Amino acid sequence: ASVGLTTMTIAAALVAGARIWGVTVEVTTAFGVTNGLTGLLVGDAILPDRWSNAAIALTLGTETDSRNFSDMSLMIYTADTDLIISAVGGTFDATGRLEVAVHMSPRLNHPA
Repeated sequence: ASVGLTTMTIAAALVAGARIWGVTVEVTTAFGVTNGLTGLLVGDAILPDRWSNAAIALTLGTETDSRNFSDMSLMIYTADTDLIISAVGGTFDATGRLEVAVHMSPRLNHPA
């Protein structure tokens, strides 16, 4: 986590032209709550909770799956797009780590 910030950005994690089946996360180091943090959202700039229909718990071992998705559409982005982890209730402190998995099918190449 980054102290005092409200978002963590994974640049270009959502690959242009690929079908994004979803994004799942696992908390591998519990998040600190000294700055009021109560949960996490997983999404993009358009829909901050696209893959987290409610704030995700901050405790070690918390894992998400498709039941956590608020948007079941299978996204295809036209440009590489950032994945955004948003803080709920406060800001990040110095403690916390996530393992993030972007589940996708590769883009299809068509002959010219």
